[in-house]
Amino acid sequence: MRQLLRHLLLPAIGAFKACLIPFLTIQISAVILVVAYFQFPAVQRAADHIGSLKAQTGLWFSFVGYAVLCALLPEFVRLILGQLKRVDLEWLGARAYVGFVYGLLGVFTDVFYGFLARTVGTDNAIGTMLQKSAIDMLGATPLVFVPASMWLLGWRAASWDFRALLKPATGKFWLDEVVPGVGVAWSYWFPLTFCIYALPSALQLPFAMLCAAAYSLLFVTLAGRIHSATEVD
Repeated sequence: MRQLLRHLLLPAIGAFKACLIPFLTIQISAVILVVAYFQFPAVQRAADHIGSLKAQTGLWFSFVGYAVLCALLPEFVRLILGQLKRVDLEWLGARAYVGFVYGLLGVFTDVFYGFLARTVGTDNAIGTMLQKSAIDMLGATPLVFVPASMWLLGWRAASWDFRALLKPATGKFWLDEVVPGVGVAWSYWFPLTFCIYALPSALQLPFAMLCAAAYSLLFVTLAGRIHSATEVD
């Protein structure tokens, strides 16, 4: 149990520390968005427009929106903060792949939450939110979203070695990669999920996408540290 807790908590804490300032910057921008939504009609109209665009384009919006925000917004924040060390072909390739991974995850998330809406409900009652959160955090997150993220990011870190695609069949993958990823996901999304459900429906999508960009920074940092340590081992 002690080893499991160490794998769950310590890597998450290290990832938070490694990207703390840009992570907090994106989170603060999400808070500013919420405040601005209630203060300025123009922001409300913009949120409504985003919702309409999502309704018109469906899963394409999810793929492109999450890909662009998760791949580029963290790097833009790093650039502003003076933390972006270089922009070259390697950086471009890494950003493109992160965008691809999070675009796919955005589509999966959209489909999954559509399923929850149909089967659990769309109201903001405490019982409904608890059911959705339990299915998400205790089921989909540790069994689908985190393993898929680590698996895809790890394949690139392994220089596209096809043997890396077999890692989910090993216990080491689940203990050394998935458990720390679940620690990050739980610590971040458990409280935020309730915040998102409590917001006006038009605001939920843009707020959630900003939060996803912050989370991608955190998770990619964690995955990079884990996969670098694996290469050393």
